[in-house]
Amino acid sequence: MAKNTRSRIIKAAEELYRTESQQKVGIRQIAQAAGCSHTAIYQYFKKKEDILYAVAEKPLTHLYHTCLEISHSKQNDKERLLQICQTYVDFGFRERNFYELLIFYRGEHEDSGDCSQPLMQLRMKSYRLLEEAIDVFLPKNLSDAEALNIRSGIFIFLHGLVSIYSRDNEECPERIKQLLTDFISFKIIGMK
Repeated sequence: MAKNTRSRIIKAAEELYRTESQQKVGIRQIAQAAGCSHTAIYQYFKKKEDILYAVAEKPLTHLYHTCLEISHSKQNDKERLLQICQTYVDFGFRERNFYELLIFYRGEHEDSGDCSQPLMQLRMKSYRLLEEAIDVFLPKNLSDAEALNIRSGIFIFLHGLVSIYSRDNEECPERIKQLLTDFISFKIIGMK
């Protein structure tokens, strides 16, 4: 029974986050949607952020495992980088209703080195794989700050594709896939 209540709470929160920003969704609203009292939620989750983590855990773990599989594949460096980038964009399209929550909610910046929150730790596992795929193409004479700026720029580019184009599309259109391929091939892969 307890597992069922916990699952209902997570499912209710997930549905609410798909239609409203997490800032607007309160514990009482989640409890009502889950069919339990707001005090019952605290039997399973200490705070609202724990619910956010429970909602985000499955899709972010899937993103990580997909990127990990690509990073260990026998593809060449170019194919690996392009496929990890496409995986990020596909993730954004698939999770578009609460993409911002999954990727940016209370995130420390990747350059701070601080990954104290469980949600951030989960996000950063995938980001580190993207970073490794990019680093293969960076000239050795770049400063750490320049390399960080390039990695951040690629992430911002991927986020921009999702933010701009996922509103009207359920899946990433071929035109966006080609845009991603052309940009990454020209700007990053062309550096090597």
